[in-house]
Order: sequence, then C-alpha cells, then structure tokens
Amino acid sequence: MSALPYLVVHLLSRQAGLYVKQGNPLGLQGWSDLKRPGLRFVNREKGSGARVLLDEQLRLHGIKPGQLHGYDNVQTNHLGVASKVASGEADVGVGIEKAASLVGQIEFIPLIRESYDLVMLKTPENLPWIHSLLQIVRSDAFRQEPQVISGYDLSRTGEILLET
Repeated sequence: MSALPYLVVHLLSRQAGLYVKQGNPLGLQGWSDLKRPGLRFVNREKGSGARVLLDEQLRLHGIKPGQLHGYDNVQTNHLGVASKVASGEADVGVGIEKAASLVGQIEFIPLIRESYDLVMLKTPENLPWIHSLLQIVRSDAFRQEPQVISGYDLSRTGEILLET
C-alpha cells in the first residue's frame, strides 16, 4: 500500500518557555531546573500545546511528573498560568511570551521556538481548496491578523516545507 501524497505548509512560529517571578529569584534557566525540590509549579490542561511540550521535556530530562509539586494544578490558558506566577501562588509555569507581557510582573525565559504547520493530503479533490488556502495564508490580509498579537513570527507563513 502506497502512502498518499501530502503537502506541509508553515503557518507561524512563537517562543515558548518558563514564566518566573520578576527578577527570577530562584535563578531558573531551563527544563532541568524543574526537578528542584520545593518548586511550586502551575500546569496547563491535558491536550494543550504547553502541556504536550512540558511532558516531552520532562521525559527528555528524566523528570517524572510526580516530581513536580503542582503538576496537577491546572489552568486552561496561558494567562491563567502567568497570573498564578505573578500572584506568587506558583514559582514557575510553561507558556508563551505574549501572555507574560500581558500579565506583567513576571519574566519569560524563552526555551523553544514552536512551529505551527498545516499538513494537507494532495488528492485530486483537495487540489482546488489547497490552492485557495495557499492564496489566503500568503495574502497580506491574512498576515495582518496575527501581527496584531505580537510574539508571532510570520516571516515564513505560506512557505511549503515538504511536498511528496
């Protein structure tokens, strides 16, 4: 059985990392710092991009979720996580740069650039809408929408990353 042809198109990218208290009093610098005893963590819900990123980084750094005090302390959005750190209810959380700037009184430590891409099957019936979609994401009007929300990199939006 042969695989169906597909197309991967880049949409945007953004920085993800750690929210810490203003001045970073605990000196947190990276993922491995999350294993420090006594650190109070605030998490995102299962299935969110931040939670998937965290769980993968924990795996890569040999940290078990149970080692994080607050792993089950869940917020449903980046602003909620950033607010818990700003209020002092948590020492650290994972999120995106934009939420840190909106909440204020916290610092953002960038650790990874997240890329958002579309994967589309190139079947004969999909070709017309793929063409239309490419026109839309490459248009100035489309690019202006996310630019209003700072923190998103649109420099490669609409670029075909892979075509089979």
